[in-house]
Amino acid sequence: MSKMYFTITGTRYYYGKGFLKPGMTVQLVKEPDNKYDKEAIVVRLKVLGDIGHVANSTHTVIGDSMSAGRLYDKIGNKAEGKVLYVMEQGVLCKLKKGDLKNEAILMTTARMIQISTVIRSLMACYAGSLIKWFYRGQDYETE
Repeated sequence: MSKMYFTITGTRYYYGKGFLKPGMTVQLVKEPDNKYDKEAIVVRLKVLGDIGHVANSTHTVIGDSMSAGRLYDKIGNKAEGKVLYVMEQGVLCKLKKGDLKNEAILMTTARMIQISTVIRSLMACYAGSLIKWFYRGQDYETE
């Protein structure tokens, strides 16, 4: 996974950004019911709750960091980030490894493959019994 950066904005509507320090972990949570932005991602701290949003405008995104719209489909419903820099124009953060949706899909797919392997093994063991049960009392022809 390449490093993915995002900007926290709107902190002035909550607690400001003076308390944010490099290295702090923030939580990202999708807000699909946000009436202003369908791709809104709220930023939270465990101890405070909501502290801002992932920037989703060319006017608020710092440098080449990803907007909420670009990040929205790449993460699951929740993710975590790490504060890198606290600046006048916003807070630059890095998405933590393991929070991409594709990684979650890969883990889910691997689990489903394990389950299907178990099911196939069970079916192989009990196939004869299942066929006899299914056709019980019925006349059928085999080729």
